[in-house]
Amino acid sequence: MQRVFQAENTIEAHLVKHWLQASRIPCELRGEYLTGAMGELPVTGLVAIWVEDEDVSAARRVIAEWRAAEPLPDEGYA
Repeated sequence: MQRVFQAENTIEAHLVKHWLQASRIPCELRGEYLTGAMGELPVTGLVAIWVEDEDVSAARRVIAEWRAAEPLPDEGYA
């Protein structure tokens, strides 16, 4: 397995994980629970997405599409 994405936080990791799964790329989220061990300290770089070796290229393409995606326009919702 190879790491294909280093997340800033668990929310970002889950977004990428679900994007990959929707593209039928199996993946693992690793390090999610390590952030709780640090208490109140701001911790980044512990959560990552891993895929099988044969899925690395496809996963990187999907992640690039995710990063390039434009947010939905703000329609004035408060």
